[in-house]
Amino acid sequence: TLWFLLTLATMRILLPYIVRLRHPLLFSVVLALAAGLSPVIGTQFSASRTLCFLPFFVAGWLVTNKGWLKGQWFTQPDRSTRLIAAGLLGVIALAVAVLAPLRKEWRIDTWLVWRDDYAWLFDHAPVIGWAPSEWWAIALGGAGLRLMFLVIAAAMTLALLILAPRGHSISTIWGTR
Repeated sequence: TLWFLLTLATMRILLPYIVRLRHPLLFSVVLALAAGLSPVIGTQFSASRTLCFLPFFVAGWLVTNKGWLKGQWFTQPDRSTRLIAAGLLGVIALAVAVLAPLRKEWRIDTWLVWRDDYAWLFDHAPVIGWAPSEWWAIALGGAGLRLMFLVIAAAMTLALLILAPRGHSISTIWGTR
């Protein structure tokens, strides 16, 4: 139940080595996609989750230490940027509402726990009837879906950070408590 503590410790150990690479974020994304190729990387010690959440940990380090989000578009977003962020979150909420009734056709929740390999996922949670049997199709399909989920999660995180209020108000007082 405390898988995230082990994941956090592992990420803290891996981070100094990963950030020395030329493209640490790309490397962490490739690791996240490769984690689903082997059933050996699975639930034991939360290895698969650790590798799947690693790109967000690396991105957080890059934002903090390399100043990725120092631009005015992020620190003082204008109305259009906020509208785009709100629209993105609205579209994703609508997609979730549309996909919710399809739970019998696709157990998307099984894909979103980030702990199983692609072959197991396609066997137990085929994507609306699509369950490839060839290794290359399983690898490409699973990696494509995982990459899509990573991109959506990153976009949602960025949109939420853009919409977060920068000033002080009654809601920030409540938030501190």
